[in-house]
Amino acid sequence: MHEGLSEFLKLPRRELPMGGNGLHFIIDPARQPEALAQLYNCGQPIEVEYLLHATEFAHLAESGPIWVNVGRSHELTQLCARLCQERQAGIAIRAENPQQALAHARSLLKISDGSGGQSLATYYQPALWAALAMTALAQAALFGPWSAVASPALVHLQNGPGRWLDWQPLAGRSATANSLALADNSENAYATLRWLYWIDQEHRAFDSPTQAELSALIDNLNALGEHGITDERHLLRLTELLRGPALDSRPAVMAILQDRAKAFLKTERLQELGAS
Repeated sequence: MHEGLSEFLKLPRRELPMGGNGLHFIIDPARQPEALAQLYNCGQPIEVEYLLHATEFAHLAESGPIWVNVGRSHELTQLCARLCQERQAGIAIRAENPQQALAHARSLLKISDGSGGQSLATYYQPALWAALAMTALAQAALFGPWSAVASPALVHLQNGPGRWLDWQPLAGRSATANSLALADNSENAYATLRWLYWIDQEHRAFDSPTQAELSALIDNLNALGEHGITDERHLLRLTELLRGPALDSRPAVMAILQDRAKAFLKTERLQELGAS
């Protein structure tokens, strides 16, 4: 079983609480290009900050994620929730102190990656947030002053009520200023959940796979990735192949993958193989 897959699929789902103060959203315009226009046109008082502002990544601020404090506005909360869910474009955060909450959000942009360095982290993407929340070495460093985080759940691969996953720090763990570090299994968990959210997004192309079929499907996606086929456009041309038997058990497929040809040429040859 892939790292985190079984655990993730068992997580309880819920609806996002709409009332009270202290609710904030991080929304990624790379996934929701019209987010700012929709927010400013919603007719509600709004507080928006560029998340990368006042960080070493400030030169990217206007094209980067935005931080939205929705106050008590039910309409604004609904809009932000929809923007996050539609394209897996963000997360919701509960915190009483807006300044501390935003400062912590900015501090999480750099994560110790285990190699002695730090990496820019798009932790506000649902797949990465879930991987971090399930594997982080220090929960207190992950949540800081945030009392809870909600991330969009899968839409098509799971049935049942609730459209959000609720994450809370472990009881008794106080906020800390220590930098967040990845666990040994964080990267593998993220790789699994990234595929899972992508399959959910493209579920029709994969004929709405069952949960029992997901592990084998992810194995085949990983096999293509290991041989240089990672572009989503190429992958979507190979869905029939991906839904079949394990690629590494098929000599004709592996002969193509192990060739030194470019990815698009491998994709064409694999399509031809599937059609023959």
